Amino acid sequence: MILKKPYAFLIKKFRIIHLILTLLIGFIIYRSTLIVNFFIQYIKNNYKSSVLLGLGNIYTPSYLFLTLIIIILISFAIYYLLKHKNKPFKLYLFIILYYTLLFIGLIYIKSKLGSLAEELLSAKLSRSLRDFSIISIVPQVIFFILSFIRTIGFNIKKFNFQSDLKEMSYGFEDSEEVEVNINLNSYKYKRSIRRSLREFIYYLKENKLFVLIVLSIVAIILVIFIIKNWHINYNKTYSTGKQFTYSDIQFTIEDSIITNLDYNGNILNPNSYYVVLKVSLSNNSGYTKEIDFNLFKLTYSDKIIVPTLSDSSYFVDYAPENVVSSFAHRTEKTFALVYKIAKKDINKSFKLDIYNGSVYNKNEYTSKHIYVKLKPKKIGDVSLVGNYKMGEKITFTNTFLENTSIKVNNYEINKSYFYTFEKCFKDSCNVYDDVITVPYTQQRHDNYILTLNTDYVVDENTIYGKGNFLPGTFADYFIKIQYKSGNTIYTDDFINVTPSYITNFLAFEVNNNINNASVIQAIITIRNKMYIINLKS
Repeated sequence: MILKKPYAFLIKKFRIIHLILTLLIGFIIYRSTLIVNFFIQYIKNNYKSSVLLGLGNIYTPSYLFLTLIIIILISFAIYYLLKHKNKPFKLYLFIILYYTLLFIGLIYIKSKLGSLAEELLSAKLSRSLRDFSIISIVPQVIFFILSFIRTIGFNIKKFNFQSDLKEMSYGFEDSEEVEVNINLNSYKYKRSIRRSLREFIYYLKENKLFVLIVLSIVAIILVIFIIKNWHINYNKTYSTGKQFTYSDIQFTIEDSIITNLDYNGNILNPNSYYVVLKVSLSNNSGYTKEIDFNLFKLTYSDKIIVPTLSDSSYFVDYAPENVVSSFAHRTEKTFALVYKIAKKDINKSFKLDIYNGSVYNKNEYTSKHIYVKLKPKKIGDVSLVGNYKMGEKITFTNTFLENTSIKVNNYEINKSYFYTFEKCFKDSCNVYDDVITVPYTQQRHDNYILTLNTDYVVDENTIYGKGNFLPGTFADYFIKIQYKSGNTIYTDDFINVTPSYITNFLAFEVNNNINNASVIQAIITIRNKMYIINLKS
């Protein structure tokens, strides 16, 4: 079949071409709204942005300009067809002119965004760019609607789905009905393919000059864009548990949790939750390194959160070491980075974003980032694991202390508690006697000493165990003494007075009401798990 009409291909594919055009215009509208939102937030934040580097590549990437070029080329092809057929072509002329101007405007916006790393935009220019971005969306919405109407073949003036194509001399022979047979034989299938291929080749030959010009323009533009906008990806993404290098230090985000409880099960803030990262690092650089952890930001949705370094003390069961900024050579540390978020955001997708410097490339600064994907485990309300008698061993397998265990053998209540202990220096060990007494003050001289004789074993394979915490520290963090005297229950009326070097007992200063107590309990709460030891019941 020899094609007599050089524009038959465009006529036949009229709707498909408009579908592609509609999708491309929709994509440009989406990208335009991102630019509008940036300038709105920039002005709202008093002409400041949390990210200054690489904004040109973020909001006006190369593929945005490539999409504009494709829209212009498609519109030019349809414009040329309609003009040849003596049909209305002004819409496509307007699209060509508009997107050419938008192309130029976005180049200007890209240059201004790229310069933000060196100089902030003035208030007047910021508002002008915002207004330009908003106004630029209005014609695009009109073009989108009109292109969509052409996609479905709907003429808004005549309400006739076929009139658009008929007006362009779309003959019956180009749209005749074909009986579809599911049991197609291979010969007919191959013949149809060969015919389509032959018609396409004829079309190319008969419109060789036009096709050559279009392909040459596209090729030249693509080459220019590839050379001018070749972008090296300086960002790297890691998953939890994978090691990465930052400032010549090896880091690993070992784990992450999300909770509103401290180590002892207390609610930190009723309206907030905390995303907590267990961070391990090893400095083998040969130098002392300073790390600014404010550059370790938690991101989700459109929010950027910096860590609250002082809050790491609420998570000693999870990562007991304090956050410091200086790390000597051959230092290994494990600590918690804590990020406070709103309660409503606990189900968001979180990512750690570490700013890793910048490079100057293609006349603008590009920021480098290290990203770590996070899947924090949610830790809920406090639940009771069980009630225990004296002499029963409790192993904290449901907590971050894992195989750490404690057993209370017996208890004593005295005004003073005498004990012996061994103290060693190098290879020399000596036994000493000492006593715990109640201070003779007006407020405390009537108090008593409650002593728990214990077998305490710490799991040295855990992060908590590597801190070499003795029973006294364990009691500070996790144990409360509760007793009932008469109809009153006392829960906070005690002081841990266990000497720091002792390994086989715990001592608490308590009110003298404990002598008349009908119930005495040692309550151990580790994060969201509670264990009750009944001393007297």
